[in-house]
Amino acid sequence: MKQNVLLKSLIIIMLMFNFMDLFPQSYSEAWKKVEKYEEEGLPKSALTEAVKIRTMADKKGDFAQFVKASVAVLNLQVDVDPDTFMDGVEEMEKNLQGREDAVERSVVDAVMSSSYKMMLSSYRYAFDEESRTKLEELKDKHFSHILDNMEALAGANARDYESLVSIQKDGGLYNHDMLSV
Repeated sequence: MKQNVLLKSLIIIMLMFNFMDLFPQSYSEAWKKVEKYEEEGLPKSALTEAVKIRTMADKKGDFAQFVKASVAVLNLQVDVDPDTFMDGVEEMEKNLQGREDAVERSVVDAVMSSSYKMMLSSYRYAFDEESRTKLEELKDKHFSHILDNMEALAGANARDYESLVSIQKDGGLYNHDMLSV
């Protein structure tokens, strides 16, 4: 009887440690793991950690961390297999679209415009003329919407998006708003 209780307790403790590893305690700890794996030349391990961060951010509703992790996942997927770039950008767009918040929509448009631009410059000769034109149109569409709601951007604190933007001393002149980053 005592052995059953001891065995069950041991199993529960082991499961707790396994689940604790699935979701890091903090974003900073998790990003340190990603950086460590990248420095060690282990992109698959870094990718696994970035996916965990994206999952954690999605569950917590942390938009900025979700976007940062989505971009990291895309970049790491390309490190593992360069042929996944186009699919990765499409997946990222699917994950990020449908945002109601005006600032979030602007961030999504900036990220997607940049991603399409990177895709076009990195894979320019992999596309036929029709595909290049479509990608240029998508890039331009997203770019043209970045500043759709300048009032919302001016009213949004950049510190709320600190994982995506660099907060500089001079930003204080504009109250560290998202319009001035």
